[in-house]
Amino acid sequence: GGKGNLYEGGLKIPFLVRWPGVVAANTVRDLVFYQPDLMATVADLTDTKAPEDTDGISIAPTLLGADGSQELHEMMYWEFGNQIAVRYGKWKAIQPGKPKGSKKNQPWELYDLSRDVSESTSVADSHPDVLEKMQVFADASHSPVEAGTYYDKSRERHERDRKAKWGTLRDDQTRLKNVQRIPGQNIVPFEDTKLIRFSSENRANDRLAEYAIDGNPSTVWHSQFSQEKKKHPHELVIDLGQTRMINGFYYLARQDKGWNGAFGETEFYVSDKADHFPEEPYVRYHFQKEKQAQRVEGAEISCRYVLVRNISEVAGNDFGSAADIAVVLAR
Repeated sequence: GGKGNLYEGGLKIPFLVRWPGVVAANTVRDLVFYQPDLMATVADLTDTKAPEDTDGISIAPTLLGADGSQELHEMMYWEFGNQIAVRYGKWKAIQPGKPKGSKKNQPWELYDLSRDVSESTSVADSHPDVLEKMQVFADASHSPVEAGTYYDKSRERHERDRKAKWGTLRDDQTRLKNVQRIPGQNIVPFEDTKLIRFSSENRANDRLAEYAIDGNPSTVWHSQFSQEKKKHPHELVIDLGQTRMINGFYYLARQDKGWNGAFGETEFYVSDKADHFPEEPYVRYHFQKEKQAQRVEGAEISCRYVLVRNISEVAGNDFGSAADIAVVLAR
């Protein structure tokens, strides 16, 4: 096992503590604990209380040499993607998840770590009662994923963390070279536009919907594919800031080496109301597989809001992406 899975190679690591005058030097403990215990420990050492909705047992007694008063977990639970693991004393149960290309989870495995720390031979068939007890605990420990609230809506903390890890506030999408651009003449200024609705975005790798109208060809909007893949159609609703006479659009595909999400069949709708668009599109267009900005022409029309509905992509997948989308002003 290694990083990214729940076998011992991915979970078992040493924990080092240095606290001169408090934690005795050159001591070794064999206590087994896991990440949720850290918050409880810090709260204990600082005479505060950890939030009630968090799991964890303080390991302060072990750190301070009072091993006899150390509370222990009966079981510990991990979940990562489709993988599940449970530790119960010397026992380790693991549900390895789905093999590549399969929709079915692999069978549960059970290991006696006191005899088989490398987890080479499953004894699930020999100890069904132990495995069943651990599976019951796993079912009780699991909570369905729910949409959360971003307390850091500007993502300042997220970007500071990125800089600490990688030395930059953005990933490689802002370091692209030789990018193409949408011509700057006769378009609604990007700074005058506003994104008011979108079908999805992939926040996990900073492919936000707002990047489709930011005027920066090095940034990319990409439909959601982390955890759950959103399929066509992919939509963006753009506010032009005021009613304008327009006669077309520009689309700029992502400027990195990839093609995932590059628009194929696409419909453009226009309206004076943000929440109501006609049934028939203002114009339909099938974009080509190219990095240059592609122009969509239409009849002159007055509108304030534009609905971009991407129906297919040039690579034949289910994604949608754009470096930039611009609205052309009628002369």
